[in-house]
Amino acid sequence: MQYYYDNVDPKSIGSYIRTARESRKLTQKTLSDDLSLDTKYLSEIERGISLPSLPLLIAISDKLEVSVQFLIRGTDEINGESISGETLFYVPEAKGIKEDDHKMILRMLKDIVKSVKKNQNKN
Repeated sequence: MQYYYDNVDPKSIGSYIRTARESRKLTQKTLSDDLSLDTKYLSEIERGISLPSLPLLIAISDKLEVSVQFLIRGTDEINGESISGETLFYVPEAKGIKEDDHKMILRMLKDIVKSVKKNQNKN
């Protein structure tokens, strides 16, 4: 028998939590203190060693101002469309625009990064 949580990837969840925390410019210590957690436990969650309970996941999502869905899947739902969480973190102002536009923004950002790296390698 396969359970729903068998499809949950603790490393991805940890990565999404870390990304959200860092985008809010919070340290692990600050977030763990705000949530009354041991900093070591938060570190284990972010590294995918431990999986947070649903109540804790909800508390983390509230504190980081992201949806639980983002913390689990790395996407958000806006007007029935799946929005790339990656785009929302790099360009929070993009919230509310269509997915195609999000994809375009993300491609442009990646192209800019490639160009900067290429120029740095020349120097």
